[in-house]
Amino acid sequence: MGSISFREHIRWIPDEASEPTSTIVLTSPQRRFVDLRILKQTPTVDGVQDTHGIERLEWGIAGTSSSSTRTDDQGAEVRHSRWEHWIDSRTTEPENAADEGDMYEQPDGLTLEKGRMVNPATGTETDYEELWRDVEPVAVPPVGAVAEGEAQKGVECVVLKFEDEASKARGGPERVLPGASMSLGEEFHAS
Repeated sequence: MGSISFREHIRWIPDEASEPTSTIVLTSPQRRFVDLRILKQTPTVDGVQDTHGIERLEWGIAGTSSSSTRTDDQGAEVRHSRWEHWIDSRTTEPENAADEGDMYEQPDGLTLEKGRMVNPATGTETDYEELWRDVEPVAVPPVGAVAEGEAQKGVECVVLKFEDEASKARGGPERVLPGASMSLGEEFHAS
């Protein structure tokens, strides 16, 4: 089954943890993912948002993920995950971009990811921690479902992918919950 993950916070070591974005990651059973990180806004005095649309995209990524088990520096066995980027809003060469981290299950059911990547605020490679909350996908009754059993057929996950090398366009929606990302040359679009 696919998975839905929400980020609770990020911590750039040695700073305090914070959550400047609304971040959701949709992953299919085949390990294809869409990761959208939208900057949060503080309301203005008149309640109107200052920015809309793509200006609020902190990072948008799509690609494939893999996991393996390894022993960390303290001798504990951890899950090591790697995300290969096929679309990346921060680069026009996503094939050369990947990120990875060690995943530590927490007693409260959350997952603490530890790794190292470029901090977008400083441009410097920095150790980080991200805390993730996974949500179990829930089956939604099909339109026009009459019999009670039809609503329990399971969670549907659909991944579509397109690429046009000539225009450098890549993209596709992934549906565990609605979400899509697309790269058109040097432009990035998310929904």
